[in-house]
Amino acid sequence: MVLRNPAISMDLATKELVRMAEMARQMMSKARSAFVTSNMEDAKIVHEIEDVIDVLQTEIIKYLSTMLSRSTLTERQSVRLAGLMHVTNDIERIGDHCKNIAEFAEWKRDENIPFSQEALQEITDAFEQLNNMVDDSIHALRDQDVELAKRVLSEEYEMDDLEDNLRDRHLKRLNSGLCNPQAGVIFIELIHNLERIADHCNNIAEAVLADHKINPEEYEN
Repeated sequence: MVLRNPAISMDLATKELVRMAEMARQMMSKARSAFVTSNMEDAKIVHEIEDVIDVLQTEIIKYLSTMLSRSTLTERQSVRLAGLMHVTNDIERIGDHCKNIAEFAEWKRDENIPFSQEALQEITDAFEQLNNMVDDSIHALRDQDVELAKRVLSEEYEMDDLEDNLRDRHLKRLNSGLCNPQAGVIFIELIHNLERIADHCNNIAEAVLADHKINPEEYEN
């Protein structure tokens, strides 16, 4: 029985997690489109995919928990299993943040809240930077690629810096009267959600490194 072979079981679970992560990546793309272009069909797709990801999270956690109860694990397998459980939750949380962004898009459209081209361009650029990080974390998980996982840790620091810079620019626009107050609230919340997605990508990378007995703190800036 597959569940009695931990190595095979965890490889299968990892493949399913990669599929789940790719769905979250699609959610992020649709959330960006919904916000920047006010395409509400894309917002609807985000909500639909989020429902599927919630189901996958439940089933994968159940599968991993069953493996834990039926198998005798080595120390490394125990570390990997715990890492996969955390990764499952991190991917689900990425989906939650994408859903939040889709809801911001709906709020912006429903209330006809204006955003400057400068603000929309900053949001587009932030998504582009985050896309690279999400892709790297997915590929690091799929291929157990240690070098990619290390790169994700560096990218997370870059996202933190980006969030700070965007907040500063936003406050300058607000103080100059160039920004609608409601738009300002949405902008800050959206950027915060992007930064939280980056945090979850970082967690995925740390799980890959832990599986290879590499201490992530060695690569902190």
